[in-house]
Amino acid sequence: MRALVVHDREEIVSKISALLVECGCEENDVAVADDVRSATEKLRNDMFDIAILDLTLQYKKGRGTPSYEAVENLLVEIFQTETLHIPADIIGITKEPSAVSAVSTTIGSHVLAVIEEDDGGAWKEDLRDKLSYAKRVSKARQLSRNSRFDVDLCIITALDSEMAAYNQRLTLVDCEEMQGVKRFAFTSSDGKNRRGVAFAIGRAGQSSVASAAQVLLSQYRPKLIVMSGICGGMPEKVKLGDIVLFQQVFDWDYGKWAIEKFPEAVPGVTDVEIVHEDNSITHGRRTFYARPTPLAAEHPSVTSACRSMRTSGYKFSDEEITTIKGLAPKYDLTSPQVRYGPVASGGAVIADEHMIPRIKSLNEDILAADMEAYGLYYAAKNTNVVKPMFICVKSVSDYCDSKKNDGVHEACNFISAKVALELSDKILTAKQAL
Repeated sequence: MRALVVHDREEIVSKISALLVECGCEENDVAVADDVRSATEKLRNDMFDIAILDLTLQYKKGRGTPSYEAVENLLVEIFQTETLHIPADIIGITKEPSAVSAVSTTIGSHVLAVIEEDDGGAWKEDLRDKLSYAKRVSKARQLSRNSRFDVDLCIITALDSEMAAYNQRLTLVDCEEMQGVKRFAFTSSDGKNRRGVAFAIGRAGQSSVASAAQVLLSQYRPKLIVMSGICGGMPEKVKLGDIVLFQQVFDWDYGKWAIEKFPEAVPGVTDVEIVHEDNSITHGRRTFYARPTPLAAEHPSVTSACRSMRTSGYKFSDEEITTIKGLAPKYDLTSPQVRYGPVASGGAVIADEHMIPRIKSLNEDILAADMEAYGLYYAAKNTNVVKPMFICVKSVSDYCDSKKNDGVHEACNFISAKVALELSDKILTAKQAL
């Protein structure tokens, strides 16, 4: 618990600080100010769980007479403007009965308690009780917050171009709490008004997605988190533009490199010679041994919605078909198939068809590969707050070889975003999700 003590008498500051430590605060988590000006600066630059505030202070120590008016101006700035961070709780303390009366008729409803200092020291017991109560309330408040969903839907993409596909479908408004996050409102097919947030990370990769997803999950606690964008497809299993719903994700590049040993050199196979102390030679080749630990999207609402969409397929409106044709005029992407199955995910772009057999060796049913899904699924499964439903929806833009089709990226982003929103609606309105 971080605390701010604002008082102009050092002996009282020392006693209050000792009580805070007694109630569980670390000494380094107790900040001190001795006038209104220094308190204002600390509240502008930092956040506190509780503030213990002398109700009669000078604006600047050493100048003027201590008064409630100076403190009242500070309290008004705290509660009625956005220039200062608001402490979760404020306790007023004073030796002046007039200040007690004044605070009760002005800003008193925002203050947890007002304690009158007395010469006998009974105020310390009163403050100890209030601090203990504030600590219990703070813990209960945090536990309650972490166990409840805040928004219905969180949309996350690796690249800005993938998020741009939502601009015509959603009204995205900047969030104040986190730079780059956008808020939006929508009405689901069951008629409910719902809230969502969207965030484009700005770079690909599992680590960046896992980190960003964990922050979003902690800050906004979405009921459902969905990732969309582009992926590489396995030849003969998918075609360009197809929609892949990531049922299970294999971390294809997790494992270890080691030497595979051979009794003798084999031309074109062995590429390593190990000379031992007795001058004997071991022949071998450098080999990667995968140790995948697949993660799956297993919530009943998610699996049911994915199976339903795979069965029914997905058809675009005439307007959407026109848009897709305009985005990728050299390709026919207007009749994508919905695929639902296992996918490989790793930290590197796959632009070599020779990697395909290695990926398929993890699971012969793997449909596609990307660079982010495993990080998202890991974050969603291991978050410390209420756990969301999650799914990754991507459109196939290449075949994991050197022939990258940049001309289809924008169209594939459009396709995956449209399907992601449709699938999200099915998930959120399913009986299991209510």
